[in-house]
Amino acid sequence: MREKFRSFMASRYGQDDLNNALLVLAVVCLILSFFIRRVFLPLATAVLVLTVFRMFSGNFDARRRENAWFQKHTTKIRPYITLWKSRLSKGGQYRYFLCPKCKKVLRVPRGKGHITIRCSCGESFKRKS
Repeated sequence: MREKFRSFMASRYGQDDLNNALLVLAVVCLILSFFIRRVFLPLATAVLVLTVFRMFSGNFDARRRENAWFQKHTTKIRPYITLWKSRLSKGGQYRYFLCPKCKKVLRVPRGKGHITIRCSCGESFKRKS
């Protein structure tokens, strides 16, 4: 049985960034459906069906184009999502800043006062830690 499933999944597209975002959207819609059932429950169901369809699809070219389109249109918000994830995982020990030039996330210990932060791209900027 395991071998049959493995051979079935070998010719399927699988998981990518767009599917991850769709799963997060589905979970948010499911949570909101506790409050407004008529709107968010059908939306969450549709998003989950779309996610499963994309995951088990055998049309690799179409799924790659969709994922490339998604990545192209989310490049401006990705640094902020990375910053948000870092803040959640490290707790309150550090302050996080985005480099104004390259948008790289920089971590600085809290409580050091006004400091100059230097990025690996060569940019320097002053902030309060």
